[in-house]
Amino acid sequence: MRFYILIIVLFATIKTFSQENKPTYYYDENEVRISDSLFREKYKRNLEKYKYSQLYIETDSCYIGLLIRRKNYGKLTQFEFDSLQKSLKGSINEPNNKYTVIQYHPGKDQCNNGNAEVRLDKIRIFKKSYLNKINKKVGIDKFWVHKVDKRIDYNKVQSVNWQVDINRTVEDLFFKLPHPCHSFVIIDNYSKNYISYFGEYHSSIIIECFKELIEKQ
Repeated sequence: MRFYILIIVLFATIKTFSQENKPTYYYDENEVRISDSLFREKYKRNLEKYKYSQLYIETDSCYIGLLIRRKNYGKLTQFEFDSLQKSLKGSINEPNNKYTVIQYHPGKDQCNNGNAEVRLDKIRIFKKSYLNKINKKVGIDKFWVHKVDKRIDYNKVQSVNWQVDINRTVEDLFFKLPHPCHSFVIIDNYSKNYISYFGEYHSSIIIECFKELIEKQ
């Protein structure tokens, strides 16, 4: 992920006199530069599995096509975890619940068109059997976090209570690249391991990621 950010920053600093006929550079999920045909072939080959997402970014000198794994794994440092807790709750006290789920809105894009309402399945899922049992047994903290975007009045949303991503903490930790629609991350508050999922998703994927995170304990 840091490589992708570096590539974008590098190309963004290169100024050109002409905006016409800009080249396009493609990178695969392993951060290796590849051809246009291989880029599209790898994406189509895994389309049914929803394994990758395509991101296209325009800079002053070129276009960049990125093939991104939608599901990602990581572990927060204690400092990162404390920063996240302070951003979400206003304190760095040890959480009482074992898991944290953050569903993230990236601001207005072509996918959500500025709509910040949330489908009911993403809300009711925590009251269904599997996650309801986990919540009763060890506890789940749930947050709806949005990127600052003055074009959207999040206070008018009726389905959930959005809270702003203070100091872009959630974005910087999990969602640095502009993935469309919504994304989410599940964090084990004890081990600090997490699974993040980029782009639009069905609520069933939250359950799948929960099961995977629990199995790896």
